[in-house]
Amino acid sequence: MIGCKSGQEKEFIITFPGDYSVKGLQKRRVKFSVKIIDVKSVTKPALNDKLVDKFGPFKTVEELMTDIKKELTNEKKRLVEQTRHNELVTKVVEASSVAIPEIVVDNQVDFVVQNEKQRLISQGQTWEEYLELEGITEDEFRKNIRESARQQVKTGLVLGEIALIEQVEVRPEETEVQINILKQQYNDERIRAELDKPEVKRDIADRLLVEKVILKMMSYQPPA
Repeated sequence: MIGCKSGQEKEFIITFPGDYSVKGLQKRRVKFSVKIIDVKSVTKPALNDKLVDKFGPFKTVEELMTDIKKELTNEKKRLVEQTRHNELVTKVVEASSVAIPEIVVDNQVDFVVQNEKQRLISQGQTWEEYLELEGITEDEFRKNIRESARQQVKTGLVLGEIALIEQVEVRPEETEVQINILKQQYNDERIRAELDKPEVKRDIADRLLVEKVILKMMSYQPPA
C-alpha cells in the first residue's frame, strides 16, 4: 500500500503463514482488492507542558510521567498477584477429587459456545463465518473445548465447597455495587441493560464469590 494515492485502486495477493491464527486461512493465497479512500499523515507533536495541559488532567510532563510510572507499577503488581491466585487455585483443584456429571459438562460447553457467539456478534462476525474460517464444525469446536469446560466445572465445584465450609458469601448489595461500577465503564445502553439481566447478575455474583474464596485461601495460615 506504500506509495498509493487517494482514489487509487490496487490488487495484490498475500499467502498467509502456516501458523496463522485462523486455521482456514493457513497457507492460503488470498487476493485483495482495495480502493484508497483518503490518505492522511500524522505529525508527532512535541511533548511539553502545554500539550499535557491541553489533553489531560496534568499540568506538566513530569506529572504525566509520574502517573504513567505509577500505573505501570500497579499493573505489574496486579499481574503478579493474579499469577499467584491462579497458581493457588490450580494446586487446590488438582489436589481435589470431584465427581462431575457429564450433563454439567454439557451445560458448561453450551455456556462457552453461547458466549463465543455473542463475542463474535459484537465484533461483526457470525458463528458460521468463524467456523468456516477455522475450518471446523460446531461439533469439532465443542469437542475441542470440552476438557477445558470440565476443568472449569471442577474449579467451580471445588471453590463452591470451600465457600460453604468457610461460610463465604456475597451479599446482594455487593453485587449491585459491582454492577454499578461496570455500568460506569460503558456508554452503550444495550450493554448497560445486559448487566441488569438475572443471569448476568448471577454470573457477577459468582465471580465475586470466587474472588472472596481466593482471598480467603491466600490469607490462610496453617496451624503451628
